[in-house]
Amino acid sequence: MDINNLFEELENLKKEVWYLIKKTIPKLEELINGSSSKELEEIKNQLQNALLDIENLKSQINSIDGKIDTTNENVSTLQNNFQTLSNTINNLSQSLTTLQQTVSTNSSNISNLTNSVNTNSSDIDSLNNSVSEMALNMQNLSNSVSSNTSKLNNLETTVSSNSSKIQQNETSISTLQSKITTIENVNNEQETKISSLQSSVSSIESTNSQQNESISSLADSISSLTSSISSLQTEIENAKKENCEIIYDMYSEDASINYGFTSGAKGGSYFVLDFTKYHSVRIFARLQTANVVQEVKILDRKLGDVTLTGAGGSPSSLYILKIILGIAPLYNRLQVGYYGKYTFSTNGTFTLETGASNDYFYIYRLEGIIK
Repeated sequence: MDINNLFEELENLKKEVWYLIKKTIPKLEELINGSSSKELEEIKNQLQNALLDIENLKSQINSIDGKIDTTNENVSTLQNNFQTLSNTINNLSQSLTTLQQTVSTNSSNISNLTNSVNTNSSDIDSLNNSVSEMALNMQNLSNSVSSNTSKLNNLETTVSSNSSKIQQNETSISTLQSKITTIENVNNEQETKISSLQSSVSSIESTNSQQNESISSLADSISSLTSSISSLQTEIENAKKENCEIIYDMYSEDASINYGFTSGAKGGSYFVLDFTKYHSVRIFARLQTANVVQEVKILDRKLGDVTLTGAGGSPSSLYILKIILGIAPLYNRLQVGYYGKYTFSTNGTFTLETGASNDYFYIYRLEGIIK
């Protein structure tokens, strides 16, 4: 039974009681012809009171209409109580119907009607008690609603706080997503760099392979160079065994050795001595920026002309210094001759410089090798 049915049944009950008061009781009075009017008046008053109780009940029910929906258990109890009330009212209606039938046939049944009314009065008292219990239940229900309202307010506060936290979390998530995007961009850059490094590693590995081949070739060259060095060391050792005399040295303080050419023997300078006692002469000379050491045999030469040659660091310049060393039968003279400087510029032009003497073209040492 829901609240709408309850209102409808109460309204029907009100109409039935009103009908009893306004229609049925007066007819009973007419049938009884004025006898037992006190008892009928009492029944009428009781029914009138029942109608007032029903109005009060309806008013109470209207005042708690908005609260009944929140508690199913109390509503169930109310439904049971209203069901009992409905049953009682149905019983009262049946009793009144029986009374009406009995009065129409035999006035003595008024006593039974009185008993029935008394029984109904007891039921109405029970109904009043039920209504009191319902009022108490409604009060408990109101207290429960008040408690639930407080809890609901707390819940709303919690929801509001959680909403604020959720907004903060959304902001943090947005920031985190931005950082993740930045990390992904950095990661992509790192992957690009790794790819480039892998290419570089591949290139390095290829270069390393070539270098290994070069190293192998270099090792062979070193081996050959070692052999050459060993041979050179042998020659040096043999050279050390040579019987060598210093013929001229510009740095010597001995006049018989520096010949007065303390700045070097330049073009036009000469040395007169017997060269036949030497196997060969070793000439040390400066040609502009080149250092030249050349060994010349004394015997078995067809011409006395000797050419010392050197080159610049580029080498875009070539240098020469002419030496005249006597031949048979006059092995007694060594003379410094003309110099020459040949320069090639970057634009393809050629420059020649030559002359009898130059401060940067000279002999600074002579050694005589004796057999």
